[in-house]
Amino acid sequence: MKIGMLFEKDGILALNKPAGVITQGPGGGKLLELWEVVRSRYNRGSIAHRIDQYTSGINLAGVSRRQVGYLMRNWHQITHKVYLAIAKSPVWDEKVVSKPIGGKSAITSFQVLERCGSVALLRCELVQNGRTHQIRRHLKSVGSPVVGDRKYGGPATTARAGQLLHAWRMEIRLPNENGKPGTEWTIVQSPIPDDFKTYGFNWSQWDEGANEVLETWPIEIRSGKEYVAPEKSAKKAGRRLYRSNRIFLQMTPEILLNYRGKYCVYKLIKIAGRLIEKGDPRLFPVRQLEPGLVEVNCTADRLEYLIEQSRQPATA
Repeated sequence: MKIGMLFEKDGILALNKPAGVITQGPGGGKLLELWEVVRSRYNRGSIAHRIDQYTSGINLAGVSRRQVGYLMRNWHQITHKVYLAIAKSPVWDEKVVSKPIGGKSAITSFQVLERCGSVALLRCELVQNGRTHQIRRHLKSVGSPVVGDRKYGGPATTARAGQLLHAWRMEIRLPNENGKPGTEWTIVQSPIPDDFKTYGFNWSQWDEGANEVLETWPIEIRSGKEYVAPEKSAKKAGRRLYRSNRIFLQMTPEILLNYRGKYCVYKLIKIAGRLIEKGDPRLFPVRQLEPGLVEVNCTADRLEYLIEQSRQPATA
């Protein structure tokens, strides 16, 4: 199993994620997660958003915090996402679903591209936002769940271990020389995955215009050993003190001042935990030892990454 790089410019990457690879999750799985693969190649690299484990296709990333920060700050203004889904054949040809998710607005546009027996190939466009499982929930709500989607009652399939949903096309406005969103849209299109092609649709038509894979990155099997940083004194470590797999965050007065009125580290940790779809029990309980000093049972690299992702756009 490999990650394919579809596009790269000025440190912004469009990666092709295979189904079954976790973008960012509870950790500890057999395979490395996407963020870990990116981090293994770019020391300060990170992903900018998440798609579900069994959803394949385009996932944006950056080689440093600058690029990731640009993507996350401007996400809804600079990206436009279209998915392909193989779903239970609907009675309609086109439909716009406006149905709140978790009390927040969400709009998805659906179009039947082809039909084949009891299933159909759908074009799914995120018109507004990108709430958790937005496409999957909206299709279930109109009686056409995604094939293989066990959570939302989709028809069974042997083609994939989960939902047949593919992040197909993405339009993005890259930053200009001043670091602001440019005026032109760049289109990235992911190749149709092989498991989709087990269904008899006209794939040559829908694969036309797909980006070539520039390079591939193998997804390594986790070694089973967690990273343990060397012990340091609190004074030398500054903000962070490593002890085994426990991390202590010690905030300086300046940092505490920056967080006051926004998020303290304690809240950031809990927010990061809630953003993981299945949760991560290793993040709890969190202990505040004293004002500005928080203890959490988590590796340093893991916690740093979770805090970076605490405001990440949700998965579709």
